[in-house]
Amino acid sequence: MLNFVFTDAAVLASVLGLHFTALWRVVAACRQWYADLRAFRLLGPVWRRLTAMYPDVVLHREHGVRGLWDRLDVSYRKYRREIECQDALLLLTGGCPSAERRTAARHAGLDDEQVRLLRSLSSMSRTTV
Repeated sequence: MLNFVFTDAAVLASVLGLHFTALWRVVAACRQWYADLRAFRLLGPVWRRLTAMYPDVVLHREHGVRGLWDRLDVSYRKYRREIECQDALLLLTGGCPSAERRTAARHAGLDDEQVRLLRSLSSMSRTTV
């Protein structure tokens, strides 16, 4: 009888352990999705101002299934928005060093918080890509 109880307890523990691991991965993926969505939305005002000045930096959107998938992938949209902002800043500054980019960003109407956000997101992308 004791052997039966320990066997059932071991099976239950292994099943719960497998489910906990799967659940943990889902929670981690949801947290990453939310962080990407938050960064995407925070970049919105910066992106709108910079792309209003330089609309050519906005990349062409794909049609069909690939375009639909790209619109649903928040991580890709955040990365694309960030790159478009950086491209517009490069055009605005004329390729000048980073010390002069803050002055150019102020000229574009961005405040210090938005410049800090753009800088922090670009440093995160360099470490993860």
